[in-house]
Amino acid sequence: MEDLTEVITSAEFHPSHCNMLAYSSSKGSIRLIDLRQSALCDSHAKLFEETEAPGSRSFFTEIIASISDIKFARDGRHILSRDYMTLKVSP
Repeated sequence: MEDLTEVITSAEFHPSHCNMLAYSSSKGSIRLIDLRQSALCDSHAKLFEETEAPGSRSFFTEIIASISDIKFARDGRHILSRDYMTLKVSP
């Protein structure tokens, strides 16, 4: 457990393409995976994350940046994510 740096916080399959999976992490990123390319989640097709200033990361900013839940829109074109403070829509 000491080596643990990132945790998957939420995951959801695409509503119409069962091979597409999106998952969020405790570091505030969302990764979209095509399971036809690999059944493992070690590489991603698309990465959504916000950039931040180097050295500005602290214990509290990591907690606030952690994404607690993600959902696909009904048409599958957008991902709605929730962190500690806000809701965000990713195209």
